[in-house]
Amino acid sequence: MKLYARVMTYSLLTGIALTVPFWPPMLTVMTGQMKHTRRYFTTIRKGFTHLHALLKMRAVHRYFSGDDAKIEKSVAENIGGFCNRCGQCCLERRCMFLEKKSAQEYLCGIYGTWLREHTHCGAYPINQIDIDLYNCPTYFVIKPEIPLRKAAL
Repeated sequence: MKLYARVMTYSLLTGIALTVPFWPPMLTVMTGQMKHTRRYFTTIRKGFTHLHALLKMRAVHRYFSGDDAKIEKSVAENIGGFCNRCGQCCLERRCMFLEKKSAQEYLCGIYGTWLREHTHCGAYPINQIDIDLYNCPTYFVIKPEIPLRKAAL
């Protein structure tokens, strides 16, 4: 399974890398935002940075290895906290759609679009593994309280 996941990851990311020159016009059509085409070379650079982050964070590998499916099936944790817009969960601030608003605030450039609905972003975080993976400073798992049993009299 590990070999399969590795081969599929590298095959997919290599195939996608070959399409990066076409991303700016495709993203303009998909998002309705002309900035992707106007800033053609910036979009290309962000695309390669995004692909490198997918590889480093093992996002695609987790999908092919079945780890994501195992995680989703095993979710029994309640998540507390809030998004402070730090950008850590966005491939550690390397997502090509992440937009810097201030020194410490980032916003999703595709938030509210159909494109975001097809990513894992909307489900983040689903458990402690997710929180730890991206070193999230504000989300946490709420541990269920286990009631104490009364001693038999």
